[in-house]
Amino acid sequence: MNQEMANFIYSGLINMHRFMLKQLPHGKKYFTIRRLHSEVLESMIKYFNTDKFDASKNFAIMVNATCKKGYEKDIFLSMDNEADTSILLELFFYKNHSKVKSITEIFLETHRFKAEKKVKMLEAMRDSYASLFVIKDIDSNNGYVTFEDVFTYKKYKVVDVSLSMPNHEKIIDKVYFYNRIITYEGISFTTAIRCVIQSDNKEVKKFIKKHKYNQNHPCIRCLRLYDISRQCNNKIGIYTPV
Repeated sequence: MNQEMANFIYSGLINMHRFMLKQLPHGKKYFTIRRLHSEVLESMIKYFNTDKFDASKNFAIMVNATCKKGYEKDIFLSMDNEADTSILLELFFYKNHSKVKSITEIFLETHRFKAEKKVKMLEAMRDSYASLFVIKDIDSNNGYVTFEDVFTYKKYKVVDVSLSMPNHEKIIDKVYFYNRIITYEGISFTTAIRCVIQSDNKEVKKFIKKHKYNQNHPCIRCLRLYDISRQCNNKIGIYTPV
């Protein structure tokens, strides 16, 4: 079977799983919340692409906090690349550096939205949490995935269509995901950051051992782990969270 046919079959299975979850009360709520989050993101992306937000300046601040001076010349992220885009959205839309105001903060302070549900979503995004997680359990029948933070060992139960597929049980404790978890009206979901690393990767093991979780800007964690992920992503044949 070629890759194109395999992807076609997998997409069909994903759609069947999605249909099944839509029949469940929490599944219906999840898809409504994801649509709302997407609407908020669309507005943020439009703002991000205007001259009102100086992405280059803010990125330089983050990178200089992460690496030696001038290292930003070696980091190139493009909105034309899906994985890079997920990192750019993570860095700028959410709070990742004390000296860089996130677009979520800007939207809240300027009262960008009038609709209460969108304001509540912004508040949920402001209060969201990002870290490096490993999957500890998958409940395929209900679409739940239980993540465990590798630094705090705290567990989070999220709804995720693709990762809750039965065939993904093989990746329990085998793969790290750098991701952000948002909780809105009792439903938790991830922002699908494209940063996936095999748990036996030597570089990520060294990072986890040396990283001072509470003493560094989140952008340091994000950029370093994404760098490790890019070096090994061709070895990981699984779908990222959706």
